[in-house]
Amino acid sequence: MGLYLVQRVSTPIYMLNLDDGINSLIKDRLNKVNSDLAKIGLPIGILAVTKGQSIEKVLLSYRLGLRSFGENYLQEALTKIPSLPKDTDWHFIGKIQKNKLKLITEHFNYIESVSDLETAIKINRYSEELNKITNILLQLSQSSLRTGFKKDEIINIATKLNKMDAIRIKGIMVMPDVGLTDAELVNQFDNAYIIYKEMKKLIPQLECLSMGMSSDFHLAIESGSTQVRLGTTLYGARK
Repeated sequence: MGLYLVQRVSTPIYMLNLDDGINSLIKDRLNKVNSDLAKIGLPIGILAVTKGQSIEKVLLSYRLGLRSFGENYLQEALTKIPSLPKDTDWHFIGKIQKNKLKLITEHFNYIESVSDLETAIKINRYSEELNKITNILLQLSQSSLRTGFKKDEIINIATKLNKMDAIRIKGIMVMPDVGLTDAELVNQFDNAYIIYKEMKKLIPQLECLSMGMSSDFHLAIESGSTQVRLGTTLYGARK
């Protein structure tokens, strides 16, 4: 894997002196989330959102069994990616800057925040150049307040992109509007689930409805989410 602006860690992972207090805190929070998910009885994936979190916390999360990590910013992610074992799945979940897209494609297994056709086409081209397959999620927009594909176009676009050689459509990423009541949130989540199920009829390999964050993931799961993106729930508020 080529590296760019990467801060290499001189001390091997297994020799790092990780803080027992932080370890206990993250472990307790993760156990609480796992307990909540176990009560639901459905396989719900946890994407640990590590934006603004230290490498130490990411390593602790890996030791506790998490394997999927979401980052919003390329340069911050590049300080962490070399520190984790090869079986880590890195998801890009932030706003995509066009001038950084090739590097995002190179370093991430999943790009969840694909919000326009041009970006998806470029990811396919860059993936071909890098001789890799990139998993992508299409970001669903349910109002003018959010970027992404509109509900009346996302399925048709997904079927077209599904014919490309170097990208794999894995699902939908949902970012609800801010300031919604619980009822309004559930309405957007339910609508997203309906669209996801319709898309899955045409693209059977779909497996991810990335929907729900720390403040609303219980509601998202009730509406059919298959992956929740958790930052504050696992790590507390960012300083």
